[in-house]
Amino acid sequence: MPDLTAPLVLGEGVLTWPPEERLLGRWGSVGLDLGDGQFAVFKDVPIGALAKMTATVLKVRTTLLRPDPVRQLVPTTPALGEEIELGIGQVFQPDLAGRGNVAVGLAPLAEFWKANEWLSPTGLIRGHNHLVRLTLHPYRGFTTDVTRTADAA
Repeated sequence: MPDLTAPLVLGEGVLTWPPEERLLGRWGSVGLDLGDGQFAVFKDVPIGALAKMTATVLKVRTTLLRPDPVRQLVPTTPALGEEIELGIGQVFQPDLAGRGNVAVGLAPLAEFWKANEWLSPTGLIRGHNHLVRLTLHPYRGFTTDVTRTADAA
């Protein structure tokens, strides 16, 4: 498995997710809309690395999503500079519509497995349609072994 030893900035753009994620009924990957129908292409992504993904708000924009009464989710407005945690898991890159590497996601670890919520729906809805910096951070997990320190985990 590739190792992620330092934060990796994936890019800046308007946070969105592939429409195919909705068709799958899954919250698994995100993309960055650059405007004019262009999306960020994610190169040199550490596929398989264990990571935490965040979106740091660079510009607050209008929320486009409606409340989702089924999931009890209501869009909220983030603060400028806020770091929104999108999830933890193993990095993957879906090519759901044959458009190339325009999405990046995190497959959940077994202990956090949910069939349709691989990323945080709350985080995704909070960051959707805002200009963000998308970053992967090293994530070493946790341990219940009391003989190991957090630094050794």
